[in-house]
Amino acid sequence: MTFLKISRREFMQSTAAGLVVAGAGSRIALAADVTIGIVYVGPRDDFGWNQAHAMAVKSLKALPGVKAVEEENVPETDACSKSMESMVNLDSANIVLGTSFGYFDPFMVDLAKKYAKVEFRHAAPLWNETKHPKNLGSYFGYLNQAHYVDGVAAGLSTKSNKLGFVAAKPISSVLSNINSFMLGAKKTNPNAVVQVIFTGDWSLPVREAEAVNALVDAGCDVITCHVDGPKVVIETAEKRGAKTCGHNASQAPLAPERLHHRRGIQVETIYKGYAEKLARAKSCRT
Repeated sequence: MTFLKISRREFMQSTAAGLVVAGAGSRIALAADVTIGIVYVGPRDDFGWNQAHAMAVKSLKALPGVKAVEEENVPETDACSKSMESMVNLDSANIVLGTSFGYFDPFMVDLAKKYAKVEFRHAAPLWNETKHPKNLGSYFGYLNQAHYVDGVAAGLSTKSNKLGFVAAKPISSVLSNINSFMLGAKKTNPNAVVQVIFTGDWSLPVREAEAVNALVDAGCDVITCHVDGPKVVIETAEKRGAKTCGHNASQAPLAPERLHHRRGIQVETIYKGYAEKLARAKSCRT
């Protein structure tokens, strides 16, 4: 038997086309006062970056007059443009949130120019008021501060003075977190050194496992990371007997014995603020 696999976007587009052919002149359900679209680069239950955002969106769904439309596992290609554009055209999204670094330019920049009445927000500090559309913007957290605290804890707990860091890409925000982790470790243990392995992308489970094993083999007894879903990193380190520091969401269920510090990014307040501003003034800029 052959199964047809289609994305939410493709299903919605085909359904919308069918309604037009049938002469349906109105939407089946009344539109919410505020419709928020959000696109994730990975699964919503990744114990990391995507899950942190999904948890915030879940809280939005409990608010009166707010509708949230989500799509997960959308790569940093023109696929994200297509997903976001369908949220605008098929779901009447007032605001679209792009949660992955590579969504911004050119994809969200071009969409903001095309849909001037829709707000677009990107989860990285890349927006520049002087050169980017006014209906586009950025939001982010001070992740480096949490990594500094992780470093403090790692410096105190290491016995080998070797700390391992599994990182996705050598971009500014990732490098800042690595440096902050190192500074925190040096604060409590001047002899501590940090060894870094870059996997090359946000979610590469096999490479992440290989990186952890290589770091542990090199003598690292505390492991941390900056990848989208830390699940593989935490579980592999736990099996190898190394302590870990979490990233973006709680990984406590994954490492009941050796998770040294768990921290999460909280974006619920930001998302609720967007919803409230849109409901009141139809713009996030007021």
